[in-house]
Amino acid sequence: MNTAMWEHPITARQVEQLKGFGYTEIPCVVKKLVCGDEGRGAMAEVWTIVESVKRILEERGLPMGS
Repeated sequence: MNTAMWEHPITARQVEQLKGFGYTEIPCVVKKLVCGDEGRGAMAEVWTIVESVKRILEERGLPMGS
C-alpha cells in the first residue's frame, strides 16, 4: 500500500473498526514502496509479524503448534 492510501481517512477508520473487533494491528513500516516512493505503507518484516503472532498466542494461552 502506498503512503497516500495508508494515510487516507477511510483507511484509518477501517483500521480502528478492526481494532474495535479485537484485531491486533501490526503496523506498517517506512521503506521504499512498489510505486517507487519511500514512505509509510510497507508490510512489516516477516520476523516482526511472526514474533507478534507468537506473543499474542502466548498472551491468550493458545497453542503455537509444533
